Amino acid sequence: MNINHYLNNDPWFSQLPAIVQPLLAGDAVLKVYQKGQMIHAIGDNDDAALHFVMSGTIRVCNVSASGHAMTLAHLSSGEWFGEISIIDDNPRTHDAWTINKVTLISIPRNLVIQTAQLHPILYKHLALITCERIRRAFDWIDDATSLNTSARLASMLIAD
Repeated sequence: MNINHYLNNDPWFSQLPAIVQPLLAGDAVLKVYQKGQMIHAIGDNDDAALHFVMSGTIRVCNVSASGHAMTLAHLSSGEWFGEISIIDDNPRTHDAWTINKVTLISIPRNLVIQTAQLHPILYKHLALITCERIRRAFDWIDDATSLNTSARLASMLIAD
């Protein structure tokens, strides 16, 4: 698999400045996870990276003290994640589990930080990923507070 091919065809990555793209792609690694495998756990701080989902689906969730898992999002091909821990250098905010076989392109945190220090515009591009995620969360909150159960279900089915 050609990592550069996938990255260069991604709208977010292709909008990065031309000088930044090869710096990030140069040390990107391919990672394959099997169905039901944990990618990272809430509180993890080691091995942080910016991830691009090449294939498969990831369930992002939190588990309550009583053991109830709440799904926050499903991430699939073409989506990026991991930017929050890159930007604020804090531990992971959630668990990430594979729903099926998942292939990721991972760019290590230290590489992203080094590149952003040389080219601070990268922080704006990372913020754009976060902004998209916040907008989806606001839509979800709006639906959860303003729609009845049937309408929420219909909205979720249409979104997937």
